[in-house]
Amino acid sequence: MAKVGSNDDTLQVEATAQFCSLLFDSIPLSKELISGVIPRLVEFLARNDYLQLQCKAAEAITSISNGSSDNIITTIDHGAVPILVSLLSSLEDVLRK
Repeated sequence: MAKVGSNDDTLQVEATAQFCSLLFDSIPLSKELISGVIPRLVEFLARNDYLQLQCKAAEAITSISNGSSDNIITTIDHGAVPILVSLLSSLEDVLRK
């Protein structure tokens, strides 16, 4: 998951997609890993210049938020909700879904 911390856009998308795969495969992830990744995913949500990264980040945040109450609280505490709400009015159909 070190790629999530990269400044390279391509690596960020790859890492976020891999993280989504882990979530969808129901692989147990530690609370520490999830809480460490959420702040970066929230940053990616705000990247209006990179649609693919925003979409993957939204997908990951949504999956994480379907987990434990700790995950939900961490997601809220890092400011994901206002960004997700703002994406609902995006001109991009894929972000509104």
